[in-house]
Amino acid sequence: MHSGEFEMERVRTRGGAFARLVELLAQLAPFEKLALVHTHALQKVHLLRQQAAHLFPDDQEPVVAEVTPVIGTHTGPGAAGFVAIQARKARMEMRA
Repeated sequence: MHSGEFEMERVRTRGGAFARLVELLAQLAPFEKLALVHTHALQKVHLLRQQAAHLFPDDQEPVVAEVTPVIGTHTGPGAAGFVAIQARKARMEMRA
Protein backbone atom coordinates (compact mmCIF):
# COMPACT_ATOMS: atom_id res chain seq x y z
CA MET A 1 0.00 0.00 0.00
CA HIS A 2 1.33 3.44 -0.91
CA SER A 3 -0.48 6.73 -0.34
CA GLY A 4 -3.71 4.85 0.31
CA GLU A 5 -3.50 2.94 -2.98
CA PHE A 6 -3.34 -0.85 -2.98
CA GLU A 7 -1.41 -2.62 -5.72
CA MET A 8 -0.68 -6.27 -6.20
CA GLU A 9 1.64 -8.21 -8.44
CA ARG A 10 2.91 -11.76 -8.63
CA VAL A 11 6.50 -12.98 -8.49
CA ARG A 12 7.51 -16.61 -8.60
CA THR A 13 10.24 -17.00 -5.97
CA ARG A 14 11.02 -15.63 -2.54
CA GLY A 15 14.27 -14.19 -3.87
CA GLY A 16 12.37 -12.49 -6.69
CA ALA A 17 9.83 -11.14 -4.22
CA PHE A 18 12.58 -9.72 -1.99
CA ALA A 19 14.34 -8.15 -4.99
CA ARG A 20 11.08 -6.58 -6.21
CA LEU A 21 10.26 -5.28 -2.73
CA VAL A 22 13.69 -3.64 -2.45
CA GLU A 23 13.29 -2.21 -5.98
CA LEU A 24 9.93 -0.65 -5.06
CA LEU A 25 11.41 0.70 -1.85
CA ALA A 26 14.36 2.25 -3.72
CA GLN A 27 11.91 4.20 -5.90
CA LEU A 28 10.61 5.96 -2.77
CA ALA A 29 14.02 6.83 -1.26
CA PRO A 30 15.39 8.82 0.51
CA PHE A 31 13.77 8.08 3.85
CA GLU A 32 13.36 9.90 7.11
CA LYS A 33 12.66 6.61 8.86
CA LEU A 34 12.63 3.02 7.66
CA ALA A 35 11.58 -0.04 9.65
CA LEU A 36 11.39 -3.76 9.00
CA VAL A 37 8.22 -5.54 10.07
CA HIS A 38 7.28 -9.21 10.15
CA THR A 39 4.89 -11.88 11.37
CA HIS A 40 7.07 -14.52 13.05
CA ALA A 41 9.67 -14.21 10.27
CA LEU A 42 12.81 -12.79 11.83
CA GLN A 43 15.07 -14.72 9.43
CA LYS A 44 13.33 -13.10 6.43
CA VAL A 45 13.78 -9.69 8.06
CA HIS A 46 17.53 -10.27 8.30
CA LEU A 47 17.68 -11.15 4.59
CA LEU A 48 15.66 -8.07 3.65
CA ARG A 49 17.88 -5.90 5.82
CA GLN A 50 20.98 -7.16 4.01
CA GLN A 51 19.47 -6.52 0.58
CA ALA A 52 18.19 -3.04 1.48
CA ALA A 53 21.10 -1.86 3.65
CA HIS A 54 21.94 0.90 1.16
CA LEU A 55 18.48 2.45 1.60
CA PHE A 56 18.51 2.93 5.37
CA PRO A 57 19.23 6.43 6.69
CA ASP A 58 22.88 6.62 7.79
CA ASP A 59 22.22 8.06 11.23
CA GLN A 60 19.86 5.41 12.57
CA GLU A 61 19.69 1.74 13.38
CA PRO A 62 16.66 0.21 11.63
CA VAL A 63 13.67 -0.64 13.79
CA VAL A 64 12.61 -4.29 13.62
CA ALA A 65 9.14 -5.12 14.92
CA GLU A 66 6.44 -7.73 14.74
CA VAL A 67 3.23 -6.41 13.29
CA THR A 68 0.09 -6.24 15.37
CA PRO A 69 -2.44 -9.09 15.36
CA VAL A 70 -4.80 -6.95 13.27
CA ILE A 71 -2.32 -6.77 10.38
CA GLY A 72 -0.98 -10.27 11.02
CA THR A 73 -4.46 -11.70 10.62
CA HIS A 74 -4.53 -10.44 7.04
CA THR A 75 -0.96 -11.34 6.05
CA GLY A 76 -0.60 -14.60 7.95
CA PRO A 77 2.57 -15.98 9.52
CA GLY A 78 5.87 -15.69 7.68
CA ALA A 79 5.34 -12.25 6.12
CA ALA A 80 8.09 -9.62 6.08
CA GLY A 81 8.24 -6.10 4.72
CA PHE A 82 9.01 -2.44 5.25
CA VAL A 83 7.36 0.59 6.77
CA ALA A 84 8.81 3.83 5.42
CA ILE A 85 8.49 7.56 5.95
CA GLN A 86 9.95 9.47 3.05
CA ALA A 87 12.30 12.35 3.72
CA ARG A 88 10.44 15.64 3.60
CA LYS A 89 12.27 16.82 0.47
CA ALA A 90 11.29 13.64 -1.43
CA ARG A 91 7.63 14.04 -0.39
CA MET A 92 7.58 17.61 -1.66
CA GLU A 93 9.13 16.60 -5.00
CA MET A 94 6.49 13.88 -5.51
CA ARG A 95 3.71 16.42 -5.04
CA ALA A 96 5.15 18.83 -7.60
